[in-house]
Amino acid sequence: MRKTRRDDLLSKRRNLNEATAESPNVSLEDEPRAATTTRIGEKYKEPLYSNDSHAIFDACQGFRKILSKERHPPIQQVIELGVVDRLVELLSSKGIPPETPIELAEKIIFEAAWALTNIASGATEQTLTVVHANAVPIFIDLLTSLNKEIREQAIWALGNISGDGPQLRDYVLQCNAMSNLLSVIYEEASLPNPNLPLLRNAVWTVSNLCRGKPFPSWNQVNPCLLFN
Repeated sequence: MRKTRRDDLLSKRRNLNEATAESPNVSLEDEPRAATTTRIGEKYKEPLYSNDSHAIFDACQGFRKILSKERHPPIQQVIELGVVDRLVELLSSKGIPPETPIELAEKIIFEAAWALTNIASGATEQTLTVVHANAVPIFIDLLTSLNKEIREQAIWALGNISGDGPQLRDYVLQCNAMSNLLSVIYEEASLPNPNLPLLRNAVWTVSNLCRGKPFPSWNQVNPCLLFN
């Protein structure tokens, strides 16, 4: 049982980083779930759907921060607000107001990806809300982003999804994630000063795509064994 628990902890990870030090203005500790959901919704949900790019960014960042809480993140409460589809929509520039400056658009994509990464770190049912919103193909596309922060967040999200178990692992493989991940590793490793956290996350995600029983299809994972 200890080994199973250890493997579970290795297969999914929430992205905390500085978010644990940057507490949002809404205090959610020890509140009843209904009250917590209401407060999150009042503060962040409406601006998430606005046409104001700065308001959208603030809302995405707000969701990201509360989902990065080290203790008891309100993953289910955020899901119950019905915003997962909107966060997935914001992974693409098509979901962002067209007049948004590129730098701000990339910040929105990054914050939305981070929030979804942490939702995908939850229980299977919670991870599935991200998958059912069609996030996986978009995350795979984001592996080619010129913005390294976005690429790393997409890698992390795919790692959490594929780490949920064989069914989602195989789905991520079927979406052709492996070749894009290997391209990221090759490109980054060839640089004079590679981004080591990005490489570690990419290797961890590849390992999630190769682990678990029943084993994944040999044809889908053998490229990483031939990779050099």
